[in-house]
Amino acid sequence: MIRIRCCVGLIGAWCGLNADTTPLPAQALDSLTAPPPLLIRTSVPTEHAVTPIGSAFDVAMVRWAAQFETDPSATSFPYDSINARVKTRARTWLASLVHSDIRALYLDEAGRVAVVAGEDSLAQHYVAARLSSPALTGADSAYTFQIAVEMFADTVSSAHLTIATNYLARLARLPLAVADEAYYSALVTLARAYDAVGHGDSASVYGLRAFAVLGQMPYRDRWVGFGDASLYLMLANRMMERPDGRTQLQRLDTLLTAATKLPAEGPAADSTLRVMQQFLIGSLQRTLAMSTVLGTRADSLRGTYFWNFSSNASPVHGIPLADGTPRLLFFGDADCCRTQFATFERMHRQLQGPLSTPGRQTPRVYFVTTTHGYWRYLEVTPEEEVHQLHAVYLDSAKLTIPIVLWAGPIRTTPDGGRLPIPSPNLATFHVQGAPYILLIDGNGVIRSLWLPDGRHPFTRADEAHLLERLTMLARESTGNRTTP
Repeated sequence: MIRIRCCVGLIGAWCGLNADTTPLPAQALDSLTAPPPLLIRTSVPTEHAVTPIGSAFDVAMVRWAAQFETDPSATSFPYDSINARVKTRARTWLASLVHSDIRALYLDEAGRVAVVAGEDSLAQHYVAARLSSPALTGADSAYTFQIAVEMFADTVSSAHLTIATNYLARLARLPLAVADEAYYSALVTLARAYDAVGHGDSASVYGLRAFAVLGQMPYRDRWVGFGDASLYLMLANRMMERPDGRTQLQRLDTLLTAATKLPAEGPAADSTLRVMQQFLIGSLQRTLAMSTVLGTRADSLRGTYFWNFSSNASPVHGIPLADGTPRLLFFGDADCCRTQFATFERMHRQLQGPLSTPGRQTPRVYFVTTTHGYWRYLEVTPEEEVHQLHAVYLDSAKLTIPIVLWAGPIRTTPDGGRLPIPSPNLATFHVQGAPYILLIDGNGVIRSLWLPDGRHPFTRADEAHLLERLTMLARESTGNRTTP
C-alpha cells in the first residue's frame, strides 16, 4: 500500500496537484538566487515543472551528469567540486520553493532539495510540516519518516547521520502493522550509509535489525529482503572480518531461513503464497551459495589464455593463489561489464604505481572471463570467439589489467544445444552473476565478495575501500614468491 500511495503522490506532485492540507509558510533565504531552467527536458508544461519533485529530480540529475563528466581514467575523484556544483543548483531551486505554496508530498521532496542545499533546519521544518498535516494516516507518517531518513543518510556527514538516526527512532515507535515496509527500508538505508563511511559495527546492527523486521512483515511483502543480495553480502563481509564471523553468519542464515516459512496460521494453502515461498527460498539459496566461499581457501585460478601477464602462467595448473600475494578477482564479460573496465584499470595502475611498496608483494587485480560459444547472434568456435574478445579487451579498450580467459571446447548438451565446457572457476568461486568481485588474501583465503547491480553499483567509495583492504592484506602477507 505504501508503494501505491507513493507512486500516486509523486505523479500528483509532478503534475502540480495539491492536496487539501495546510500550506507551509514561505521562508525567505536572502542568499538564494532565481531558479535555473530544468536540466532534463520533459513534456510537462513549464508552469507545472517547477515543483519540489521536479527540482529534486533535476538536482539528482546534475549530480549524475557531473559524475559521468569526470575523466574515468583519473585516479582522484572531484568530490568537493561536484558537491559544490550540486549544492549551488539546489540553492537556486530552493529560492523559488521557499516562496511556493508547498503541501502534501511536495514537502518530502522539498526537504530533499533543502538538505542538498545545506539548509538542514529548513529540511526538518518541511518534514515537521508534513507530519502535522491534518488526517495524516499512520502509513503516510511512516513513509514521511522513511524519506526523512533517506534524505539525511544520503551524505557522509556525521551530523546528518545523527539526524537520520533520530528520525528512525521516531519511526520505530509507530505500530509495525502500518510501518513495517518503511521501517525495513529505513534500516537498510542506515546500514548502507554507515557501511559507506566505514562504520562496520553500526552497519551490522542496522542490517541485522532490518532482517529481523523482515520476518514480522506480511508474507506477501517479504520479497523486498530477498530479491537483492547486496545487503546480505555487505553484512557477511563485515561479519567475516571478526574471529566469530562464521558463527554470526550462521545466525543470520537461520534468521532469513525462518522468514521463508509460511505462517502457521492463515491461508498457508494459498497458491500465490506458495509461489512466493518458492521465490524466497530460491533467492536465499543462491545468496547462501555465494557466502559459503567466504573464509574458504582457493588453490588456483584456471584459464586457457593469460593476457597482460609479465610471465607465463600454465593453462593446466593455472595461477596459484596461496603465494603471498593479495588479489582482487573481477568476474565479468564483454557484454555486461564494459562500464567497470575503467574502475579496475584505475585500481590496477594505482597498485602498480603510487600504492606499490618496495620489498612487499604488490596486490594484483585480475579480470576473469570465459567464452560463451557465440558472438552476437552467431555460433562461433572457441578460437573465433577468443579472437573477438582479444579485439575488444586489448585492441579497443586497451586494457592493461591482467586477463584470465577460459575458452572451453564446445560440447553437445542433453537438449541438443552446443555450448563450451564451463569454466572451473565458476564452480570454485560460486559465481552467481556478473560483475562478481572477490577479495583474496595472500594465503588464498576469500575474505570478501560483492555482486554490484544497477541499484547498488560499484562506486568510487567502494574502490577506495578495496584499495585500502588490498594494501592492508599486503602488509599482513608473509609470502615471498614471484607472482605472474
